[in-house]
Amino acid sequence: MIMQVSATKYYNGTTNTVDYLATVQPDGYLYFNDETFYRCREDGTQLQQCYMSKDQWVRCGVLSNISISQFTTGVPGGSAMAIIALAQSQLGNTGAFYWNWAASAGVVTGPFINDVVTPWCACFVSWLLNQTGVTAYSFPRANAFDYTDVPSGILIPPAQLMAGDIVSFDFDGDRGGDHVGLCVANDGASITSIDGNTNGGQVDQRTRPYSLVIAGIRPNYA
Repeated sequence: MIMQVSATKYYNGTTNTVDYLATVQPDGYLYFNDETFYRCREDGTQLQQCYMSKDQWVRCGVLSNISISQFTTGVPGGSAMAIIALAQSQLGNTGAFYWNWAASAGVVTGPFINDVVTPWCACFVSWLLNQTGVTAYSFPRANAFDYTDVPSGILIPPAQLMAGDIVSFDFDGDRGGDHVGLCVANDGASITSIDGNTNGGQVDQRTRPYSLVIAGIRPNYA
C-alpha cells in the first residue's frame, strides 16, 4: 500500500534540517511506500511524528495543508502513482507476456516473434492501464501515437508532461510515432519514462530530450 500525503516540508530531528519527506510530484503531493520511505501518523490537522522503521521515530515539525489517502494498485479508478508503481514493478521483464495479453484482448494480431522485432511497447502501456482500471484516449492500442491519431486539444506538449502521462517518441524525425512509454519525471529539458521494448527488448527506465518527444496523453485518473 502507498500512503499519499500532501505537505510542504518537515523538520528532520536527526539532521536538524528542514527537508522534504519525498520527491514532490507534479500534482503537489508527496508519496511514501510502506516498505521504503517514511510513514506518518496523523494527529489532528498536522502530521507530528514520522518513522522510518518500527522503532526509529523522527520528529516532524508543522506540515501545512495535510490530507491523507491510501490506495493500492490493480483497482478501478487508479491513480497516477498506482500505475507508476506497477510499471516500476515490471522493470527487467520481457515482452511475450504483454503481447499475449494484448492478443487475447484483441488489441494486436499475429504471433510474438522476439523481444526486439515484435513492437510491444504500446501493449505494455495498454496492459498498465488495464491492470489499474484507468482509461486513456486511443488506448488500448498496438502502436505509438502521433499528430494524426490524437486531436490537438488532447495532446500535451513536452514541457507540460507530468508523471503518469503516456508519452510518444519520434526517433527518426518524420513526426510519426516510433515508441511509447509512461512518463515518470520531467526535468524541464528531458522526459524520464518507463517503457516496454527498450534497451534490448525489456521494460526499462530511460531519459530522453524533448527533441525526441512528440507529445503526451493524460489518462483519466481518479
